[in-house]
Amino acid sequence: MSNHVEVIKDVNVVSKNDTDAKLHFQKVIYHLEDGDQRGYRFMWSYEDRLKPHMGQARIPSIRVLFKLLTMAFIDGWIKLPPALSLSIGGTK
Repeated sequence: MSNHVEVIKDVNVVSKNDTDAKLHFQKVIYHLEDGDQRGYRFMWSYEDRLKPHMGQARIPSIRVLFKLLTMAFIDGWIKLPPALSLSIGGTK
């Protein structure tokens, strides 16, 4: 059996510097020889082909990071931890 990754959910943004490049934030299942593992990953694509880099994907800015996380939150597949949930108009 070979290892592979199943993408469950995906949000992405287009690079400001290269319109053929997109940064993806994905909810995935890693199907490994010793069992499945669920998790998340960042991945670049160029011309709509995913480009895995050895264990890392450069995230260009905190703004882009928060944009991807916000998109996933709005789409309903990530939840904010209680410590990050802010009440509008002050603290509890």
